[in-house]
Amino acid sequence: MLDLYSGIWRRCVWSLVALSLSVAIGERTSFAQTQEATSDSGEELSQPEAVELEDLLVSAERITPVSGAATALVTAEQVREYQARDVAEALKSRVPGVTGKRSGGINLDPIIRGLREDRLSVMTNGTKIWGGGPSRMDPPTSLLDVDELEAIEVIKGPYSVTRGPSSIGGTINLVTKKPELSPHWDAHGSLGAAYTSNYNGFTTKAAVSAGGPTLAFRLAGSYRDYQDYDSGDGERMQSGFQSQSVSGTLLWQPHAAHRLLLSLSRESDQDTRFDALPLHMEEDDAYLGSVSYTLSNPFPFVGSLQLSGYYNYVHHRMNNDHKPHRAGSGAGGGAQDGSSPGMQAGSGHPIPVLTRKRALRSIRVSTPGGADWLWMGHSSTTGLRTIFCNTFWTVTSSARTGPCNLRGFRNIDHATLFGADLGLSYALRENLSLHGSFAYVHGENEADDRALPEIPPLEGQLGLRYEHPRWDLWFNPMLRLVQSQHRVDSAFGEDATQGHVTVDIGAGWRLFGRHELMLRVENLFDKNYNEHITRENPFSGREVFEPGRVVTVGLWTTF
Repeated sequence: MLDLYSGIWRRCVWSLVALSLSVAIGERTSFAQTQEATSDSGEELSQPEAVELEDLLVSAERITPVSGAATALVTAEQVREYQARDVAEALKSRVPGVTGKRSGGINLDPIIRGLREDRLSVMTNGTKIWGGGPSRMDPPTSLLDVDELEAIEVIKGPYSVTRGPSSIGGTINLVTKKPELSPHWDAHGSLGAAYTSNYNGFTTKAAVSAGGPTLAFRLAGSYRDYQDYDSGDGERMQSGFQSQSVSGTLLWQPHAAHRLLLSLSRESDQDTRFDALPLHMEEDDAYLGSVSYTLSNPFPFVGSLQLSGYYNYVHHRMNNDHKPHRAGSGAGGGAQDGSSPGMQAGSGHPIPVLTRKRALRSIRVSTPGGADWLWMGHSSTTGLRTIFCNTFWTVTSSARTGPCNLRGFRNIDHATLFGADLGLSYALRENLSLHGSFAYVHGENEADDRALPEIPPLEGQLGLRYEHPRWDLWFNPMLRLVQSQHRVDSAFGEDATQGHVTVDIGAGWRLFGRHELMLRVENLFDKNYNEHITRENPFSGREVFEPGRVVTVGLWTTF
């Protein structure tokens, strides 16, 4: 019944949105058609002679959602305001029904309506991407610099027929920033830096774009260095990391009907620590490349012909540095040791995990109206993936045991998930708006008559946004309320978690039209809490708590 009501509610909301857009477009069209140029005396003025303009091809790499799909869009401006460290952080704060699973200080693993990992399809500009690590140290959403995204599109599933078998939970499309053509050569850029307390981390980034009548390019780079953070109670959590990113895009359009787009990027995470995992990520280098050639109206009744291909390469290395079994001793006076196939216990030798992904989308043909009616393509996947089982030996006064610390997975005949999520925004005054969201998922293992594991609890958010146009100032406090979760699967090793309430504050001030000073305070009251979907520390068994109070100050400038 709840599923039925949520479906009806979604249809009603989207119907209202569609109706509002239709009315707005209709009013603008009607106004444009009926407006006449007249003088103050009421006489009709002579119209200037029409000027013929050259054709201009405008293209965007967007996934068109299925009719009736629940979609959400996070813009580059919203990502910058939140000062998110990765894609999942940005989605968690902006999209109802989406949260992130934390293992360390970066690379949250996105979850949509209780589904994650291979139940989600992650794409960049419409092409599929994968991570390289078996422990989800580098989920696909971590392979691109979040600051180089023009938008993050979320289509909540299930649409396995149109989006592929891994999209039962939904599709996340990462739309990168592109260069733009200009009638005359024009160049502009941006510089920025930010400092984040608690992590004692800093971020620097730079980007430059230039374009002329037929050629345009964009180059960007960033560097981040963060240390381990402290929880609300002052407990140190392994979460430090270093990250480097560089990307470039070239656009060539020698004729209005021809368009070539080439994109290359490299994202490198180094010395990345994860408190919730038994290993440390020594390095993770992701190389992403894509090329597309579009020909407009090549034949009668054919609107466009597009040839495109992409190549993704991920090199992932792990070791057991910074872990208790590295030194042979654990917390509380107990000794712990760990081993995995191909690695000697306590040796610290890295475990290589190498993943290569290749795919070629060879032909795409569209009608003049924009509908695709022919797709031809080929894809292949090759690589080496090392899966391991960590065995932790615990030494007590007179006994020694060595259970395998690998959670089991198996197929079940019947599982059910249902729930509801929604987001609302209401203008209280011209410059003041109220916004909020609600999300709930109920997961049931019908085969064993118990709860599905790792299902996020009921969550709600409520915030205010104030904008002062004259001062170019905005202010946005946010309240997040999360209920306790007692529907757990004890056989999976899952424990119940308590609810919590946190407060975040964001603010920004644009100076002289070119500079922007931004402030963000997360967990204002230094609450000590942990998310239900975050695993415990595999050595001590304690909870991995979220960061305590975090203050980020950033200054960005454009030129």
